[in-house]
Amino acid sequence: MWAIIEKELKTFFRKKKERNLFFIAMIIWAVTIHSGEKHIYNPYFTAGVLVSFFIPYIFGWIAFNEEKKNKNLLYLLSSPLDIKEVFAGKIIALFIFTIGVEFLIIAIGIIINPFAAGIYPTVSDLITLMLTIPIWMTVISAIMGISLMILDNPFIIKIVLFLLIYFFASKGEKIKKIFIISEWYYIIFGILLITGIIYLTPLILNKEKI
Repeated sequence: MWAIIEKELKTFFRKKKERNLFFIAMIIWAVTIHSGEKHIYNPYFTAGVLVSFFIPYIFGWIAFNEEKKNKNLLYLLSSPLDIKEVFAGKIIALFIFTIGVEFLIIAIGIIINPFAAGIYPTVSDLITLMLTIPIWMTVISAIMGISLMILDNPFIIKIVLFLLIYFFASKGEKIKKIFIISEWYYIIFGILLITGIIYLTPLILNKEKI
């Protein structure tokens, strides 16, 4: 499974067009959000949520749809690994990638804020960015991955993801109230969901559907 994780992470960085556009947009977005003199919303949370939602949209798409389109999944399934391990490797790679992105967002905020509003991340912010957001982006990626494997019209899935991004962008403050980080059951519930999806994967997917 670790070979799958390594392969996926390398694939994300080999996709130069998607990678460069994503990181340029991420930096511009994070700098813009953190540069205001008076923040209506927590800039760390806002930037972290909005940027991370594009990870399933872009890199989750690469991990699942392009593999299916190029018939690489059938090659992976012919290896000694079963479909559960292949699927787990892909979403763990997306989880690790999301943590890396959130770390960069924190670093950008810490660098910029001395020259702007002077807001620094709290312990709650760090838990949100490094745990809660990556876990729930992984849940979304896992659901999207299964959907891409069994549906013949991935365009619908892209539309749904776009609507989710728009919703989170327009309801940032209300969303923040949902993720109360002092209540660890959000993190635990997300981990349980991911684990459940992984273990149910062999029942949902098979070579015929892929």
